[in-house]
Amino acid sequence: MAKGTKENLGIIFTVAILITLIFAGYKIISPFILAILTAVIIAIAVNPLYKKLNKKIRNKNISALIIVVSLIVFVLIPLLFFANAMLQETINFYNTASGLDLSDTSDKIKEITGINADFERYFKETLLSTSNIFIESSAKIRAYILSGIANLLVLFFTLFFFIRDGKILVNKLKDAIPIKEKTKERLSKDIERSIHGLVVGLLIIALLEAITAFIGFYLFNIPNPLIWSFLVLILAMIPLIGPAFIWIPASIYLLIVGQNFNAIGLFIYSVIILNYVDNILRHQVISKTAKTPPVLILWGILGGIIIFGIPGIIIGPLVLSILMALYRVYEEEYVSKS
Repeated sequence: MAKGTKENLGIIFTVAILITLIFAGYKIISPFILAILTAVIIAIAVNPLYKKLNKKIRNKNISALIIVVSLIVFVLIPLLFFANAMLQETINFYNTASGLDLSDTSDKIKEITGINADFERYFKETLLSTSNIFIESSAKIRAYILSGIANLLVLFFTLFFFIRDGKILVNKLKDAIPIKEKTKERLSKDIERSIHGLVVGLLIIALLEAITAFIGFYLFNIPNPLIWSFLVLILAMIPLIGPAFIWIPASIYLLIVGQNFNAIGLFIYSVIILNYVDNILRHQVISKTAKTPPVLILWGILGGIIIFGIPGIIIGPLVLSILMALYRVYEEEYVSKS
């Protein structure tokens, strides 16, 4: 056999082994993809905190461990209680919605619009479909925390090492990317900026608005306040929309059912307190998310929830933001030169 033929066969054999190993590796880690991706996002988001903590303690292991334990105590455990409460409240909402008699309302809408459609059926189907999304997401989170021990171990061990050794891993990844050093730095900063903008910026602001909304909904007797507060959380992340799309209809609902005092109270509370949180804090992070078009954030949140459940609120917009960053690099490297 000729020398060239042997070399070609050797290359083919090596490539075949490499492809097989890559496929096998993917199959091995595929059950933990969401956990690993979550760990990467959290590690980048808490990196500034880790740097400050490590400057004081001067021990990478202890600094990373403190952050991981803090996340378990202050995020994971409260998340379990939230998921359980959300599940119960959504089931109650589902049962209430399925038993609603909207025939009179449907007839009135037909008279006003002149459209001969079964509005009662459409409205109920929309409510029930929305309820199903919340029920499935809440159940997944609770099951993930209670029974997903392997996923949680992967998540927090991966998070520990990404927090501690993240800079080394990022540098190795940069070295493997065949583009200019300047472009690498720009891509790295764009991705870091997207994560900080979405996680540290929009998510924290949205959480503050959701908590503020929950207090108002609870005080002024809105049914299922946790569900509506969660909708505030989602809408507060979408530029140009915000929580007003929830609290204004909620105030109108209270007027319709005859709770005038609660309606006025909720309206004033929302205008003064909720709007203050929305307007002041939202403007402080616009610069962090300015490169992500609002429509992409909307697509990312809605698509992310459908595919990943509640974690998709962050994963969806983040994936689209990174795609935008990659496209800008491609445009800079190739399109501008042609």
